[in-house]
Amino acid sequence: MKIKLYILFIFILFSSCIKEYDVNLDKQRRILLNACFQTSDTIHKVYLSYAQGDRIYSPKSKAIVTCYINGESFSSSNMRVITSSDNKREIRQEYEIKFNIKEGDNIRLELELDGEHASAQAIAPPSIPVSVDTTLLDFSRSSVEGYQKDFRLYSFSYHLHDIKNQDNYFRMLIPKVYEDVYVRFNNDSLAHMETINPHMDDIKDIIVEDDIILNGNSAKYPSKLKGEIPLPLSFLNTNKVFADDLFKDDNYTFNMGKYDASKSVGSLYYYMYNDDRINNVYIDTYFEYRLANISREAYDYWRWVNAVLSGTGLFLSDSPVTMSNVKGAVGFFLVESISSVKLRLKTATYSRILENVEE
Repeated sequence: MKIKLYILFIFILFSSCIKEYDVNLDKQRRILLNACFQTSDTIHKVYLSYAQGDRIYSPKSKAIVTCYINGESFSSSNMRVITSSDNKREIRQEYEIKFNIKEGDNIRLELELDGEHASAQAIAPPSIPVSVDTTLLDFSRSSVEGYQKDFRLYSFSYHLHDIKNQDNYFRMLIPKVYEDVYVRFNNDSLAHMETINPHMDDIKDIIVEDDIILNGNSAKYPSKLKGEIPLPLSFLNTNKVFADDLFKDDNYTFNMGKYDASKSVGSLYYYMYNDDRINNVYIDTYFEYRLANISREAYDYWRWVNAVLSGTGLFLSDSPVTMSNVKGAVGFFLVESISSVKLRLKTATYSRILENVEE
């Protein structure tokens, strides 16, 4: 009963046109459709299941999935079945559709499964101007066993430029980070050796956590700005959604934290240690900061995910959703316009200490 009351209380707070589906009362089998399209992608995925009571399972038949972009149709090209984490049961089908999305596109998703029909529609929001500033906080150099190591520690400021004269809603995505490793040989030639994807623990410091816009529900962050705090309930904002209430028609800067390349490059001296021809190893780190402009409906959905799913942030959970914007089925269809800033920084260098040899 407490859970039902809690869900109802959250639902009353939301003002968009979303229907409610009570998994505890409705035992009828329904199609469960989930999809989140982004303007930065060219391959988009649609997830289908059957929901019945409090469980979901994969259909046995293959669906016909079609997407219409401003009236032009695109059909699904690939389908695969996804199993549960323990691989004991099939829980959903994944369909791929290839097309490009730009802001303002009217997108309609239609499907037919075992004689049942479902559809959903959304318009891609406008993209938001964003920019990033970098600051070199520290440069460290050390020498050990014939090698010299240089590391650069950077901090980042992420600037959002609000669209004026309208209400705007956003979701901050996890930044993309990878490290390219190059070596320079003693004949001065340069070669790319590998690309490293740092572990999440190594990039967590550049993900915004402590910011009044994202954590306005906490007394730890008293508001110094006018407007209402965008998160009225005390739940973890796992999906990093926020509104422009506190910086209406203005700009806002997130201090994104720091990136220390020394956390993930400890073994790179291996190249020089095993190849006498190599004098230097360079690490260039690629960063891509991404911001999604979303509809009010999507904003309400992601906040619902934060609250009802206890902060897990799982868009495709193993339980049927209790909010839906899909006709003829349950589930949620979202379209997000992605703004991104890409930059590449030289973050680390390993060098062989060369001795002068008299001829």
